[in-house]
Amino acid sequence: MAALVVIPIFIAIPLILIRYRRGARGAYKPDWEFNWGVELFIWGLPVVIIILLATALWKDTHKYDPYAPLGEDPLQIQVVSLDWKFIFLYPEQGVATVNLLALPEKRPVTLTLTSGTVMQSFMVPRLAGQIYTMAGMTTKLNLIADEPGTYLGRNMQYNGTGFAAQSFRTEVMTNDAFTAWAEKMRNAPKQLNWQGYETLLKPSIVREPMLYSSFDPDLFNKIIASFAPERLNMTADMHKQHGHQEVAKVNQ
Repeated sequence: MAALVVIPIFIAIPLILIRYRRGARGAYKPDWEFNWGVELFIWGLPVVIIILLATALWKDTHKYDPYAPLGEDPLQIQVVSLDWKFIFLYPEQGVATVNLLALPEKRPVTLTLTSGTVMQSFMVPRLAGQIYTMAGMTTKLNLIADEPGTYLGRNMQYNGTGFAAQSFRTEVMTNDAFTAWAEKMRNAPKQLNWQGYETLLKPSIVREPMLYSSFDPDLFNKIIASFAPERLNMTADMHKQHGHQEVAKVNQ
């Protein structure tokens, strides 16, 4: 696209130098001030370029929208970016990992992401584009892995001393292998609760993946609420109110 602008310039400059050099036959028109052909060229070409670029941007923005669902029954994974590691929570399977993202082949996946520290950028280059995570906020990324394999994922946003080592392994496996992996994970020796999260929250580099047989089902919401404590209180009040309503219904 840039060639449409650059090439005419390299062609026009030598032609002008040759035609209007001293002794050449270039017409001398001191009163010339307007020409439709020249005006259409110098204004029309940029307008065409802008239209083409805007059309391509519009189409690809919608085509690669990270929020757009890619199919029915997506696997739900909650992602928390820390210094300098990633936590992956699997609500459906009830297991958790650090620096290991396990995915089933050809099944839609919905990642719900947040940050437990500063802003970071999550990316698995072979599977999906990057998306930023921020503390106290959530974002989403939908993807599908077409074939089994091992892929590198990492944080693309500089966030301190351990930034260069903040990467994770993405394992794409068949559906049967993923089911077997989830079952095996339930035998992992560790469980992830809030105290365990606070330990992970301390800046550190994790060289080998950490595996957890279970985790606090509300851990992701607690991490988000920790940046706005009033949300945690509101949630507790809502649960309490809902519990009272359920009791009232039972009594009726």
